[in-house]
Amino acid sequence: QGSGRIETNPRHRFELMKACKNCNQPLADLDKYCSDCGAPFISERITVKRVGSEISERYLGTDNRFLTTYVDMFRRPDVVIGSFLQGVRKRYVNAFSYFVISLTLSGIMIYLIEQFQVDVTGGLLENASEGERRTTMWITELTSKYQTLFASLFLPVFAFIGWLTFYTLRRYNYAEHFVAFTYVYSHYSITIGALSIITILLGLDYTMLAFGSQLLFVGFGFYTYYRWMRLKPLSFIWRTLLFLLLVGMLYLVSMIVGFALYAIFDPDGFAQFLKEAASRNK
Repeated sequence: QGSGRIETNPRHRFELMKACKNCNQPLADLDKYCSDCGAPFISERITVKRVGSEISERYLGTDNRFLTTYVDMFRRPDVVIGSFLQGVRKRYVNAFSYFVISLTLSGIMIYLIEQFQVDVTGGLLENASEGERRTTMWITELTSKYQTLFASLFLPVFAFIGWLTFYTLRRYNYAEHFVAFTYVYSHYSITIGALSIITILLGLDYTMLAFGSQLLFVGFGFYTYYRWMRLKPLSFIWRTLLFLLLVGMLYLVSMIVGFALYAIFDPDGFAQFLKEAASRNK
């Protein structure tokens, strides 16, 4: 007493000290965010109101990373991709988290298509033969059931085609093309997934969206690569033609693999399809 000594009892200091719950970094009493990892300090109990507030702040707030990423992928996709490749992590959602969000929306979309029995073929099967209808339905069910697997295989293959198309420029390696294409595919998938969910819930015609989605993907992919690569129009055009040629070859290979799988898992349907095709060619 009166000695002017400062309390140094370790137990007392521990009881008064505030620390980050994610990385244990010591925090001042007024700190709301960790100075080391950036995580918010949450002390109140979890309630419905708190959960709603966090969801609103993360996905609807004007300063959240998801909304910023989504808007900038339309406005300046080259900046989003370039920022990730340069190591920036706070400004935008990283490519792989963006991909997970896209898979979630796609899953909801497929669930609604099945529940509302939406005709994704746009009425093309109305006058189709039994073999054509059976083949189309088998392909549709396969892609819906293994949508995550196909998307995961889709990314590295198309990233390789992109890397091969621009290989002579030697600006970006394969891994960087993989990141770029992950952003492209995820953004397209999020957009189509959201539009599809709205279309299905409102009972609108799904035909135009089903067929227009492929054009949107191709157009957005070319737009993104044009901005990212910063090429002269003529140079970009001939590389675009090369890209389309490689994609066409991939499409033929995938068709062969698809029919091979169809023959293995549904031999009766495959035989019927071949029989009808042969009768039409007579």
